[in-house]
Amino acid sequence: MAQICLLDDDEVSLAVIATQLRAEGHTVHERSEAIGTSAWVSVHNPDVLVTDLAIPALRGERFIELLSNRVGP
Repeated sequence: MAQICLLDDDEVSLAVIATQLRAEGHTVHERSEAIGTSAWVSVHNPDVLVTDLAIPALRGERFIELLSNRVGP
């Protein structure tokens, strides 16, 4: 199954989504802050990144843009 990085600042949402994904057989890495997550993604190279679009300090859209520029196509 997939290795998934799940980014959400809401602990309840993070737990609910992570629990469901694990029940489906995926490996889930929970992250609650955008800061540090891009470095984690670069090191661990997950199959999927799921992000909240309203994360504090950095909008989800901007986070994805920055990550795309860092990782490349």
